[in-house]
Amino acid sequence: MAATTFTNVLNFEMLSGLIKEVIDGVPGDLLPSSFMTSNESFEGKVGTYDRIATTRQAARIVNAGSPSVNTKLQGISKQPITLIHSFEHQNHPAEQLISLRNEGGDGKQTKGEQTIAGQVREFGRRFSNLRQGAVYSLLAKGAIFVGADGSLLASGSGAAYTIDFDVPAGNKDQLNVLGDGDILDTDWTAAGTDINAQIEALKSAARKLTGYPIKHAFYGTNVAGYLWANTQIKAAITGSSRTSELMTAGELPDGLLGLNWHPVNQAFFELVNGTVTDWFGANDVIFTPDPSPDWYDMIEGSHFVPTDLTVGADASAMLANIAEVTGGFSYAELATDPLSVKHMAGDTFSPVLKVPKALFIGEVPTA
Repeated sequence: MAATTFTNVLNFEMLSGLIKEVIDGVPGDLLPSSFMTSNESFEGKVGTYDRIATTRQAARIVNAGSPSVNTKLQGISKQPITLIHSFEHQNHPAEQLISLRNEGGDGKQTKGEQTIAGQVREFGRRFSNLRQGAVYSLLAKGAIFVGADGSLLASGSGAAYTIDFDVPAGNKDQLNVLGDGDILDTDWTAAGTDINAQIEALKSAARKLTGYPIKHAFYGTNVAGYLWANTQIKAAITGSSRTSELMTAGELPDGLLGLNWHPVNQAFFELVNGTVTDWFGANDVIFTPDPSPDWYDMIEGSHFVPTDLTVGADASAMLANIAEVTGGFSYAELATDPLSVKHMAGDTFSPVLKVPKALFIGEVPTA
């Protein structure tokens, strides 16, 4: 078996593979994994995606043998976007790397390899946290906010720039979706509130608005308690042992009111100053269709990286050691002052809303 050496532990394929493994392995326990899946990519960091205005009209009827009837093109516009691009580095000190010089292989060398792999995976976790946070921000806020120092923010306060996905005002708060009154219009803390009627009204409005059926509800800390205390809902679920288990755990069962329910009270992140911030409010309920590239996608861009730790003999040799990598990337170079290996990693991506009206950022009414 070939010995593990300094160069093959820190080569481009190994480092990028580990980083991609961490980024692609974002836990799916809070969100369906489809929200993290990339179905589209383009070269570089600036490009466009299709924003779609769905139709509610039916095709016209003609007599058999008649010519086709002209109809206008459906509203599809090219939406420009500058992708989120992250790029950081860390230094592996010489004392952690010296054992990798041994071409023969021994226990120290194996330990050194495991140490590097562990550090790279922890480094990669920063980029997976960024992707996950960007998706949470899109769902919870309809936008992604970035501070002057490049850090992800929980709101537009202090943001240097914002990626806004143009979710209509009627698709937020109490969901005046069709402009004829709030759908979430009655206090959810009152046991007699007809919550089922509100959900059914939203489903109907969503169909009218986009044609996509509402399938998922992502809910904050207080929402499960409101539903468990609701007289109508308690009567509908009495006798189910599985429901009793979830009720004890403070969670809602899939299928309740015809929706898949996802608790997102554990969706939080740590600001640069160490403050831990929740993405979703305690009374928030975010409603979406099934994740699909028809209305939502994760777009990846590309970045050029060197593929060799060593410095080339001339410009031609250096250009031969360059690769264009989509999404997460990683590479290393030798530093001599002090002696270390400088490890760079990054990611180029953005979640996008192709149909902004398909997202409903609700806040349930309370007394």
